[in-house]
Amino acid sequence: MSTAANQSVQQGGLGSHSARGLIYLFASATGSKLVSFVGQIALSYLLSESDYGVVATAYAITGLIQVIEQAGVGDVLVQRRRFGVWSLPAFWLALSLGVVSCLLIAISAPIASSIVHDRQLFWMLLILAPASIPTALSVVPRAQLSRELRFRALATINWVDLSLRMVLTVAFAAAGFGPYSFALPVPIMNVAVALFLWWWVRPKWSSSPRLNKWRYLIGDSTRILTAELQRVVLDQSDYMLLRLFRSKAEVGLYFFGFTFAIQILQFLAFNLMNVLFPALTKLNDQPQAQFQGFLKAQRILAAVGISACLLQAATAAPLTYLILDPKWIPSISVMQILCIGMAFRMVAGSSYALLKAQGRFRAILWNRWGFVALQLTGLLLVLMLGGGINAVAMVVGLVSMLVGPITFYTAITPYGAGWLDVWRVLFRPTACGSLSVGAGWLLALEMASQGIGPLAQLIVTIAVAVALNSLLAWQWMRPVWDDFWARLGQLLPQRAVAWARK
Repeated sequence: MSTAANQSVQQGGLGSHSARGLIYLFASATGSKLVSFVGQIALSYLLSESDYGVVATAYAITGLIQVIEQAGVGDVLVQRRRFGVWSLPAFWLALSLGVVSCLLIAISAPIASSIVHDRQLFWMLLILAPASIPTALSVVPRAQLSRELRFRALATINWVDLSLRMVLTVAFAAAGFGPYSFALPVPIMNVAVALFLWWWVRPKWSSSPRLNKWRYLIGDSTRILTAELQRVVLDQSDYMLLRLFRSKAEVGLYFFGFTFAIQILQFLAFNLMNVLFPALTKLNDQPQAQFQGFLKAQRILAAVGISACLLQAATAAPLTYLILDPKWIPSISVMQILCIGMAFRMVAGSSYALLKAQGRFRAILWNRWGFVALQLTGLLLVLMLGGGINAVAMVVGLVSMLVGPITFYTAITPYGAGWLDVWRVLFRPTACGSLSVGAGWLLALEMASQGIGPLAQLIVTIAVAVALNSLLAWQWMRPVWDDFWARLGQLLPQRAVAWARK
């Protein structure tokens, strides 16, 4: 990116570049979620609870190992001023780590399958192992797109990738491949995405690995690697420990509920983090602008995300009864518990983006070690005492409720801010969401007691929650409301704006 472009981004703060980036990524995520939603409905009929249990266990194992394949190399590249100098050694480092990750997954296959006595897990891991190499090959071109704030390109790639993965998964499931339906599309799409990225982005390439520069990349990325490993442990430890104490079917029920619960979190928080990290990095020399831009993003995220997660919890039951196979009814309570936890975890992603932009990786490590210790202790305790999927969900939900506010506080302390600022950002969205969604949920419960069907319950819950939440937000969070619509209005085509003013 040119110097003039860099200055333009800095002068605009988190304005047009970041806002348009969010729109592109949210549009991509919306399209992907629609395809995923339809696909999940189909898969709920095509696959069994045990199939999902094998998938969850395989994903937990590969998730822990695949952290190695990037080792934070992409994040380090985004931060480096001389991208071209570091992209070549980063390519060879990432590729080497991808090969190591591939070998480790292959080695883990016989070990893991023998521990849980599951032959299907062995073949799942062998299918997933080669996917680490094309993923590693994608690190440099993705980092280049992110550094140049080319969010439209990233959004398009993500949409096509995720959509085709789901289409292939459903096709394989319909053909009778069982749990392998989730594994087979992974190496196929990873290769396709890597080839396309290299053809389109055309990053610099050399046959020289430049080993003398690796130690500088490894030194900067080690803390990122550890932080990512901590994140994966938080996200996957519930599956792994549950599988050691409970059956595949129970793990499958929990995994299905967890997948439902993180939809809003993935849609809002993860996309916002992908935009904020490169944007906030460019404002490191303007701390006040960085802080104010971050707070604005947090206020909007909390106002929208908390209510959305609570609404997702309230609609879990009628949605399950209405469109999913009845065998998933036991996972409803898992969905509800986790959705409430994810409502407060919502603000953690953008907080981590600020910490990474500041280079405060030590703070990230200490922050996450506490959550890892708390979750592992809680999970082992409830499982050893005979708890099932609901008890596991309560532990994970409680930790998730703590992750968001504590990480938020950790991120803003260098600016002289503290818990009062966290309270100011989170209290009103939480109150608005609880009142509005709670009213819709209570009406739905009354309708259910009178024998009224799930479709009517779903419509009433959504209608009441959205209407009441909009009214409360307009009255009680007017500055955030106005800021949200002002930013959205700036992104509309000029002709639409002119038409709206008539």
